[in-house]
Amino acid sequence: MSDDRPPVPRYGEYADPETMRAATGAPVPPAHATPVAPVTPARAPRTTDVVITSVLLTLGLLVTLFTLVSLPALPQSMHQVAEVYGVEDYEAGPGVGAVQWVVGVSHVVLFLAAVAIAVPLLARRRLAFWVPLSAGIIAALIYWGAHMALFFSDERLLDALTRV
Repeated sequence: MSDDRPPVPRYGEYADPETMRAATGAPVPPAHATPVAPVTPARAPRTTDVVITSVLLTLGLLVTLFTLVSLPALPQSMHQVAEVYGVEDYEAGPGVGAVQWVVGVSHVVLFLAAVAIAVPLLARRRLAFWVPLSAGIIAALIYWGAHMALFFSDERLLDALTRV
């Protein structure tokens, strides 16, 4: 009683082409044939991500425009803050102009960068909401950091703020 069948492959082993052909009855491609690359399915659109990203980009545009419109009033605002805290004859120094430029340019650059990065990500159906969210956080940090630096750079205003 001799068994002429080849041994059954164990888990993880591949059967030789002859055994595969005999077992399935289907033709087996020759060993030298080039394998066909698997087709990757197209990604499904992420509707929620598109909506959130669009809303965040719209908010970013509105905040950028509002900031650019309100920056020329910064010296007057600083004067009003000084009056509230009892600092008489306050004159805004050269730091106000620097803050206006830093905040204005950074907001525009961050908004344009967010659009330039988020739109291609959306086109490739990749997660993109984090781009305008990150740009907004960075813009807020620059805005508040520049304004705090402006407040802390004036000794009289800083003394008035610490007395309260």
